[in-house]
Amino acid sequence: MTRRRFMASASMLPFATWAVGLDAGVSAETGNSGSSEVVPPRVKDILNVRGFEPLARAALPPAHFGYLATGIDDDRTLRRNEEAFGDYEIRARRFIDLSRVDISTTVFGAHWRTPVYFSAVSAMRAFHPDGEAAVARAAASRSAQLMVSSGSSVPLEQILTERGAPVWQQLYPTDDWTVTRQLVRRAESAGADAIVLSVDS
Repeated sequence: MTRRRFMASASMLPFATWAVGLDAGVSAETGNSGSSEVVPPRVKDILNVRGFEPLARAALPPAHFGYLATGIDDDRTLRRNEEAFGDYEIRARRFIDLSRVDISTTVFGAHWRTPVYFSAVSAMRAFHPDGEAAVARAAASRSAQLMVSSGSSVPLEQILTERGAPVWQQLYPTDDWTVTRQLVRRAESAGADAIVLSVDS
């Protein structure tokens, strides 16, 4: 076992314990002192993206959680994507002054404070009453780029207002060129500064 795999496994132990309790039908709500109930992790205790899954599983209906956490058919593509992403590592640079770390970057001429952005997820109101508007506010709080799904449950204009900056518009082309052209023109007129073409379907 590599050191990386050991550290990843060790960091998941609290969440694995909670998940086992959930699968066994144990309540995920906080119990009284001395209770044997299993409590899901708190957001502030999460160490990586995978740590959010127990919280999502506890908060969402099963079908909604499944939409987010799984892939098509037997999840083979999902597994391969995760394996491929695992091949990337942060390059360690020793003897470097870390008193002022700059993780900013430039994408299409725009300055990003961090190399992280909010990707498109459709029908977000299925997961939160404010839907994409809430995500836009979160993106604004961190000056993060946001890509809006073609299947957004909140109007693009409202999302732009909440974000307070240009967003990217995902585009799933339809078999009707008139519809596709209308989607592009609406994004342009609303102030989206990029069209992201999805070609996986």
